[in-house]
Amino acid sequence: MKLKPPFFLVLLFAALPAMAGNAMAQATADERAGFQSRQETLVALAETLGALHELRKLCRSYDRPDLFRDRMKELIALEEPTPPIQSAMVEGFNRSRREMAARYDWCSSDAEQEMRQLAEIGQQQARNLGEPLRAVEGYDYYPGVETVEGVTVYRGRPREDD
Repeated sequence: MKLKPPFFLVLLFAALPAMAGNAMAQATADERAGFQSRQETLVALAETLGALHELRKLCRSYDRPDLFRDRMKELIALEEPTPPIQSAMVEGFNRSRREMAARYDWCSSDAEQEMRQLAEIGQQQARNLGEPLRAVEGYDYYPGVETVEGVTVYRGRPREDD
């Protein structure tokens, strides 16, 4: 008497390659979407830095007027974007810098307000870029320290070695 494998096992093994293929395709699609989102955020951050650079030259020329240009250079050096993305970042930086130069001739209260708003936007963009890195186990980046109810908190989470 020849034993036949249960029917559901035959179906399961027959379906495994298709299920694995779908899972891999989904992971690849998710990775592509994440990569595309990161590239868009890099370009948006470059635009924000360009606008901040121009406003800082107008309103804070006495205190490191090239601060945001330097941050842009650091961003490119750290991210090592592909040539098309780097080109888009540089173009975005320069375009938004020119737009701010055309909008403001001097440091008005409106320029100061826009600089504050752009700084908040830039902070959020930078946080968004760093978020996937903070999700990696073993990633150890805690720039801020505060005490909450007697517990030392680094970047909103208790550090495990404390």
